Parts: sequence; C-alpha cells; structure tokens
Amino acid sequence: MVSCGGATTPSSSEHYKIGQIASLTGAYQALGSNDRLGAQQAFDEINKSGGINGHQVDLLVEDDQTKPDQSVVAFNKLIGEGVIGMIGSSFTNAELATVPLAQKAKIPYVSTAATDHDILEGGKPGGAIIPNVFQTVPQVSVVGERLMQYMQAQGLSRMAVAHDTQNAFADAGTAAQKQIAAKYGITFVQDVTFESSTTDFTAQLTQVKNSPAQGLMVWATGPPATIITKQAKQLGLKIPLLFSHAQASTLYTKAVGPDGEGVIIASSAAVIGPSLPDSYPNKKLISAMAATFQQANGYYPPEFAFNAYAAAKVLAEAIRKANSTDSNKIVAQLSNLTLATAGGEFHFSDTNHWGLNLDWVAIDTDTGGNLVPTDFSKKQLEQVKSP
Repeated sequence: MVSCGGATTPSSSEHYKIGQIASLTGAYQALGSNDRLGAQQAFDEINKSGGINGHQVDLLVEDDQTKPDQSVVAFNKLIGEGVIGMIGSSFTNAELATVPLAQKAKIPYVSTAATDHDILEGGKPGGAIIPNVFQTVPQVSVVGERLMQYMQAQGLSRMAVAHDTQNAFADAGTAAQKQIAAKYGITFVQDVTFESSTTDFTAQLTQVKNSPAQGLMVWATGPPATIITKQAKQLGLKIPLLFSHAQASTLYTKAVGPDGEGVIIASSAAVIGPSLPDSYPNKKLISAMAATFQQANGYYPPEFAFNAYAAAKVLAEAIRKANSTDSNKIVAQLSNLTLATAGGEFHFSDTNHWGLNLDWVAIDTDTGGNLVPTDFSKKQLEQVKSP
C-alpha cells in the first residue's frame, strides 16, 4: 500500500482516508501510474490549503495489476483500512468487477474508467444509475460522437473499425459509434477484431487496406494501439488512423515516434491546454495543474492524470460540503455538485453521474510527438462558453 499526504496535521485533527485503485503494474501500468500522480497532486494541494474542513487527507493506493480480480482484492483491502471515499481504476474491466462491491458498500465512489455503463445497475446499458457511483472521464459515447462529427466534417463516410474484443471499453466505444453512424451519414464497411494480447495485426490491417474504407477507427487501450500504428505504417496503409482518448498521452506519442505523425486522437480539452483559446472556460485551472504536474514529473499530464485529479477534487468537495464522513451525506452532496476543475467542469445531479459533455472533448492530431487540436476542434473550442 502507498500512503501519501500533505502538510503535518495537528494531533487533535483526525486524518481522512481516501482510497484509490489504480493499475500500477501490468499492461495498463502507464495509465494507472498517471492516475495515481493526478490524484496525489490534487490531495497535496488540498492538504497544503488546510485539508478538508481542517482534516488532512491520506490517499491510500492499491494496485489492481490490470486484473479485474485484483481490483476486487484492492477494494476489499481499502474498505478494511476505513476509507470514507474511493477513486476507481481507469481499467474498465476492473471497474465492472468492483462497482457492484461499491454499490453494496454504499461508499462514495468516483470512477476514472470511460465506459458509460460502468456506473449503471448490472454494468449494462439501460440499467438504473447507481446512486453512489460517479464518473469524471469523458464517456465513450460522448467521445465516439465527437469523433463521428469529425469524420463527417472530413468527408469520411466509409469507415473501418478495429476493436479489442477482450476490452469492455473498446467494445462499448465501437457499439456507441455504430449506433449513431447513420445520423452522421457514415457506414462501417469493415469491422476487424483482435484480443488484448495480439501483437501481429497484419491480417486485420490487410483486410482494411483492401476494403473501400476511407479511414480506420481503432478502439484499444495499452500496447495494441502502438503496435497497430507502427504496423499500419509498415504495411503502407494510407487512410487516416483515428484513436479514442485512451491514446491521449505522450506515453503513446513517444512510443510510436514518427509513425504517429498525423494520427487523429480524441481527448479531453485539458490534454491540449496550451493550445486552448484564452476564452476557454477554466483554462487557468488547466494551466496551473499542468505546470505543477510537469515540474514534478517532467512531462505534460496525460488524460489519465487529469481524470484522477478531477475525481479527487469532486470527492473532496463533496466531503467538505457534507462536513461529515457519513457516506449518505457525501453521496447527497455529490448528487448535487457543480465544480470547475482542471479536469473539467462538472454538473452532477440525481440523473447525471457522468463526467463531461461534448464541449470538453477535442479532436487532436499528433504533430512532432505533441497533441495539437485539429482545425475542426479549434473552431469548436472557440465557441465553448462556461454554463
């Protein structure tokens, strides 16, 4: 277990314990490590400012090892430590295993996984919203729709899609786009699948190359996205490659190197903070968080750091407003919370436990290893106003 806190606390003040489940080892180590860094930074800031109603915060982090069963082990261990709230993993498969436990325990739980139905009864579309579970990452349906808008604007009406069938996030993203494809005049003319452990995508990419597709949409997390990018270049695939916010990180752009030049990647707006127009809501919050993160870690914060940073902030604010460690009181505050953070501007309600709307989703391109907004997103972002 890892414990991190801020300034020294007077002996008369009880520490508040908040738990976090993150993939610190395994295939999604890069994601989970940045989850941890983002949450830690948020709580360090809170502690430096006096804590939550005078109580310093101890962040207790457990590793899910990028395995759903280990996420369950991590959850139970944190409950045993007496945490009063929890931040969940960015690994969707782990979240789907853990959220039912959070629901049963009725503990305030903020997810950093992106699949829409992570926070629904039974972990399936159409389920009722679980009262104590919230989300700070852009949903796959929202990101998927923004990508479809981009495709339409670029005249990409015939698309291929490649997705990881062992990844609930990838399956959900693919399904969400197919559901609204007709709305944007788009047809998926080729659908190829793979597994999380796949390392040779020659067969899938050859099918796409020989199809009438004008672009390839890839839904994947971790190593497959990097391998697909490199092998597409080697195979001479000329059509645009499009990825979700799972690749919104220098962790991806550095791994693919020059082969990633021109690749299209969705992200939350915070990921391209330096390129945002000055009029963009909360740009100052984004810049401040990013500057501190970069100074401490040597690189600009990726999607995952912003998502966990926001999760920590909204959970802390709900505890502050509740002025209590009682789960019901904290959940009641979360269900009526409006808060601007570097990770997004949240307006939770009884019927909206999700994170960010289309205004907070950008479509970027890899330019020299950096993510910069496409012309499409530059126009969109200039029009965003604070609610």
